[in-house]
Amino acid sequence: MIPRTLAVEIRKYVVVHDCGAVINPMILAGQIHGGVAQGIGNAFYEKLAFDEEGQLLNASLADYLLPTSLDVPSMELSRTVTLSPLNPLGIKGAGEAGAIPGGPIVRASDRGCA
Repeated sequence: MIPRTLAVEIRKYVVVHDCGAVINPMILAGQIHGGVAQGIGNAFYEKLAFDEEGQLLNASLADYLLPTSLDVPSMELSRTVTLSPLNPLGIKGAGEAGAIPGGPIVRASDRGCA
């Protein structure tokens, strides 16, 4: 029997993002990587802790847990381009594709859905 440690290992993380026209691919990749780190942090690490009187207990970065480079997996990035009709360059936001789905993906995989 394998012991249960409750340690989480993200084996693969794939992001496909529709960001409209790409101006700088390297900055786009950085935005998506940062978004993934933020999503993982939100799902596994970040928590505001309060005492019974409502005092915040982890108000500094020394006490507030964030993912490190060891916690963020390598990623497969891909993109599709649908130009935005809302501006002359056809650009859209970047980074959200990594940040937003982190929590729901983890919760779905806990139930065997992902």
